[in-house]
Amino acid sequence: IGADSATLYVTGARIEGDVTFAADGTTVQNIEGVLGGAVPQQAVTDIIGALDESLFAGFGLSKPQVLLLVDELLEKDVDSDGDGEGDSSSIGLRFSGVGAKIIGLN
Repeated sequence: IGADSATLYVTGARIEGDVTFAADGTTVQNIEGVLGGAVPQQAVTDIIGALDESLFAGFGLSKPQVLLLVDELLEKDVDSDGDGEGDSSSIGLRFSGVGAKIIGLN
């Protein structure tokens, strides 16, 4: 993994938001909402573990220190694998957008 690229999957992803339409009923004037879900802590530690140790030097931390911080600070508040224990951290990202035209719905 390079320092500028990593893929982290969100489980149980859900989008909730509000859409404001123009008078024509098909032109979106504005959209605002939240994308939420859970990220398995193991996925976060796997990504950090795959990074080169030298990338952490600029922060004054070692890779083991960052992994320890992730373990101690990320709250595992979601049981994404159904075993009765938290293994993932809930996340939420706010978003907004403007101007779009809906041309069809499935």
